[in-house]
Amino acid sequence: ELPGVLTILFIAFLSRFSDIRISLVAQLLSLIGCITLGLVTPPFGIMLIFVFIYSAGAHLNMPLQESIGMSLMQEGSMGTQM
Repeated sequence: ELPGVLTILFIAFLSRFSDIRISLVAQLLSLIGCITLGLVTPPFGIMLIFVFIYSAGAHLNMPLQESIGMSLMQEGSMGTQM
């Protein structure tokens, strides 16, 4: 669960950017980790690094999903069921 705890530091470091840009960075981290694990068969130690990169990107994106969704809602439709 270290990537989940380090999410606090990642968000603090990237706080000057918008939610969408932070989410883009998170998706790129997840993509790098996932593609490397899917296409390459690294040794165990290297695999752990890419699992960590994938997990860090996924944990970074989790709190941003709701924030981005709320910012994209229209003015009159707040509180309605999606």
